[in-house]
Amino acid sequence: MQMLKHKTASAFAFKRAAGYLLGFALLYAPFELYRRFLEYVLDVQPAFLPHAFCPRIPTAEIFTGGFWDLNTVMLASTLIFWLLCLFLGPFFCGRLCAAGYFTEALSKLLPDKYKIEWEKYVPVAYIRYGMLLCYMLLPLWYGFYPCAYCNFYFFDSLVSVFFGAAFSFTVPLALSGALYMLLFGLFTKGGRGYCRFLCPQGDMQSLFFIIGAKLHLANKIQIDDNACIKCRLCVKNCPMRAMSFKNGQIHNDISLCIKCGVCQHDCPRSAITTGGSRL
Repeated sequence: MQMLKHKTASAFAFKRAAGYLLGFALLYAPFELYRRFLEYVLDVQPAFLPHAFCPRIPTAEIFTGGFWDLNTVMLASTLIFWLLCLFLGPFFCGRLCAAGYFTEALSKLLPDKYKIEWEKYVPVAYIRYGMLLCYMLLPLWYGFYPCAYCNFYFFDSLVSVFFGAAFSFTVPLALSGALYMLLFGLFTKGGRGYCRFLCPQGDMQSLFFIIGAKLHLANKIQIDDNACIKCRLCVKNCPMRAMSFKNGQIHNDISLCIKCGVCQHDCPRSAITTGGSRL
């Protein structure tokens, strides 16, 4: 029985890692499969990735009036991406984002007793969407540069250095990297503190997920209270801390959930599904 559980856990870990490796191969050098698809199949010349795809810049231009003036590749990619989130939820965060998975894996190097459970000290959801609003309003003032604190840009830079490229880290990017990797990565339970507090792309995915769920287009996490034994493994292991135990029941916060499948996999009674199906 123990061996079977170990094999199942290994298979799930491999499946998750494979998804994030695919996301890495799609967007980051030296593979850049998305860029190559655009360039060789659709015959367009996008900017260097992951920035040709990144919805972060369009998000920053929503209130400035510059949204529709962006290049066609970025605009089309963003609109298609947000449309998919209406139906699939934050699939990129939960299945493909190598930058988020990197800090999640990094946090496993440190025992939990040294990590911060932010929910005990601050209202995470309010701060998360407050930061998104600030991110969208700041471009109205001259001098705001969306990439200055971008975890994708920092992760892309790390990868470039790893593969031998020369890169100069600016002070804002270095500070953002320290927050991303250390405070909100290594020293945060779940390792996705940056995803929860500072990533506008993740915030927008969650907003479209909430809208999609309200319109019955996207399936939320479902918890069978009759099957649940309140073991709280899902609460303990959720990388986004979207699972909680309140008033004798397990709850899922859709504003934080990235539908990564960890809770469903860890549940010993198969009490967690999404819309009647497995994650």
